[in-house]
Amino acid sequence: MERLSGFLVRRRNVLLVLFLLFAVVCLFLSRLVEKNGDLKSYLPESSATKRGWELMKSEFPEDDASGTLKIMLRDLDAKEAEALKKEFASLGGVNAVSYEERETEEGGKRSLYTLTVGHKASSAEASAVYRGALSLIGGREADLAGNVYLSNVPILPPWVMLLAVGIVLTVLLVMSDSWLSPFLFLISILSAIAMNVGTNVIFGRISSITDAIAAILQLALSMDYSIMLMARYRQERQNAADKQEALKNALRASFSSIASSAQTTIVGLLTLVFMSFTIGRDMGFVLAKGVLLSLLCTFCVLPALIALFDRAILKTAKKAPRIGTARLSSFAYRARLPLTVCFVVLFAVSAFLQGNRKMTYTGAELDNVSAVFGQENDMALIYKKELEEEVRPLLERAEKEERVKIVLSNAFFDKRFTYGELPQALAAAGVRVGVHESILRALFYLCGGGQPEGEMSVAEFVSYLAQKANGGVFDGFLDGEAGMGAFMGDAAALLRISNEAGDARFDADGMAEALSGTAFTKELVRAGYLLYASENHPVENKLSLRELSDFLKKEFSGGFGALIGEQTAARLASSFDLAAAEKKLNGEHFARAVIRTDLPTEGKETFAAVEKLNGIFAPVCEKGAYLFGDSTYAYEMDRDFSGEFFFISVLTMAAIFLIVALTFRSAAIPLILIAVIQCAVYVTMAIMHLAGMSIFFLAVIVLQSILMGATIDYAILFTSFYRENRKSFEPREAVKKAYERSIGTILTSSAILLVGTLLVGWTAIEMVSKICLAIGYGTLAATILILVFTPAMLTLFDRFTVKKEKKKKIEK
Repeated sequence: MERLSGFLVRRRNVLLVLFLLFAVVCLFLSRLVEKNGDLKSYLPESSATKRGWELMKSEFPEDDASGTLKIMLRDLDAKEAEALKKEFASLGGVNAVSYEERETEEGGKRSLYTLTVGHKASSAEASAVYRGALSLIGGREADLAGNVYLSNVPILPPWVMLLAVGIVLTVLLVMSDSWLSPFLFLISILSAIAMNVGTNVIFGRISSITDAIAAILQLALSMDYSIMLMARYRQERQNAADKQEALKNALRASFSSIASSAQTTIVGLLTLVFMSFTIGRDMGFVLAKGVLLSLLCTFCVLPALIALFDRAILKTAKKAPRIGTARLSSFAYRARLPLTVCFVVLFAVSAFLQGNRKMTYTGAELDNVSAVFGQENDMALIYKKELEEEVRPLLERAEKEERVKIVLSNAFFDKRFTYGELPQALAAAGVRVGVHESILRALFYLCGGGQPEGEMSVAEFVSYLAQKANGGVFDGFLDGEAGMGAFMGDAAALLRISNEAGDARFDADGMAEALSGTAFTKELVRAGYLLYASENHPVENKLSLRELSDFLKKEFSGGFGALIGEQTAARLASSFDLAAAEKKLNGEHFARAVIRTDLPTEGKETFAAVEKLNGIFAPVCEKGAYLFGDSTYAYEMDRDFSGEFFFISVLTMAAIFLIVALTFRSAAIPLILIAVIQCAVYVTMAIMHLAGMSIFFLAVIVLQSILMGATIDYAILFTSFYRENRKSFEPREAVKKAYERSIGTILTSSAILLVGTLLVGWTAIEMVSKICLAIGYGTLAATILILVFTPAMLTLFDRFTVKKEKKKKIEK
């Protein structure tokens, strides 16, 4: 250590320049790191959901060629709603805009615009649509959803990191004994953060969650290394001949404690690597690398900064706040037995309560749009084409399940529907027929064998068609002179015929004869009577989409084609072509079926349904078929989570136990310290459960690793001072002095971690927010438990925690 500290001091300026240059280079390299927001890509290779998604991407690459942006606004009037729809539709890249309204249970109207973007959700074009939509929304209160939103909304606003640095700096300025030291700490730690984000290029890409939280956590987890080195330097500076000697002594004296602190944090983070859900590997490597780089900067950057600003540090010295701990230390010692009993009870109760926690896996409960307008929860079955005959009866069984609304498959186009079921069937098939509902109803009626029926006078017939035209039945479907305007324009002839016919009533053929010589051809008259008959007779027939498609192609060439014009008729017939819809179900080697349900994305009922569907499709899944979707993803995570959490917890505790046991050469101390931190984990989850908060599954595992790896340092620090003071003092006095020497460092470090994580938790979106809130609450719980229960148990079990020190004292 003597040679290493000498080298670090002699070459400090060279090291400072090299590290700062590397940090600048890394800032540019960080732009090359791809961000991955698809959590499903981190599923283990054995996952049926992952295999299904990968197959679908390879067989149906066109799925990524479009995106959706949903915008929900509050209490728009009709004029404003219509104007916004036109403005959204005018955005470049928007293929279509749908609109619907709904009254909420709390009162008030919600308006939902769904923008279909003709580009991949993560594309520059989709990003432009997103920005344009935000501009049109202006200051209105809005909720957004859809893959375009998820691909473009920043997980963490850029200003959050600046605010976090400002708050951390404030905490350091308050707690430090120099006005300048905190700025030197920040230079060192920000250099390490820059190196970490840049060196992520070795991974190619990292998860967007890791990218969002890595810098904040690195800042919070490793700031105390700088604090420890500076504190030691200030002590050595009082006795050393010059600053170089003081630096050498400070590095040599603090190296072990700083390295040990970093070691527990790094080991705790690296346990994430062993998760089967490989985002743990992503987070573990990135965060552990960040802490290691912070450690290197503490030894290679900060010494040079301290030497450069030695005089300024002395001139800007101030009194650090003195935190009184006399009452706390007295209470901890006098109540050591009751406190230990309370700890055991708290551990048991919180362990029980946290077992009832509500876990979430997809973040779907954060979708405010679906909470108002409902959610169509789709699952898909992808299978080899040769399994088609085996799959069909299984899909029929699945469609009979209670919460299954519809199953879209190759057999779907030959399934017969009533007219009432037709809109849902068309929507499921992705077929958009640009024609008024009245005309579609008449065509469905005609295709089922319906005939033009009823009798009307000339005046009634003309008035009926005029009423339909005014009601928007023909809006947008009339081609110039071929439209209704031309028919109604021959007013003089119609008035003459009406007067001559008087009250005489005609069927379709009679009306065609009466209106001969006008623009009302026989086809047009029959179409009008058919429209009238479909509205006055029940439409009870059933048709398949294929039958209706074939019929419409023929019928639009005449009959109703006379009503809407030949060009529009041709466009409508083309829009009802099922070839495009069928193509979406058939890839080169695989076909797929979409199972649409009204189930929530996750939860007990959903998991039960997934399990039942897995049972139904088990025969074909054994032959290379896969059922997948957001719900199967959540089901797999829920099924495996308990075992995963137990494994990571045991692994973390075992690794930390070994490190602490070797550090103190005691088995009792790591047992006490690990129990305190594990209790903090349980308390955090129990309180979140009692508060009705759901807990994101990844937050639980990250919480376990970070609390066990990082906040245990606070307990280690207190224990070190207690054991050191026990060499000269009795337990009561040793506890008092341990509080006095450690309280400042513990509160400073925990305040930085607490504020940093809560700040991200309050400002980030979705899963990142839940992860950081859990860490923040956990840090608070761990700090309180360490300061209250650790001293009590150390003194109660004094004979086991300081046995060797006492023995040496007696021998002297």
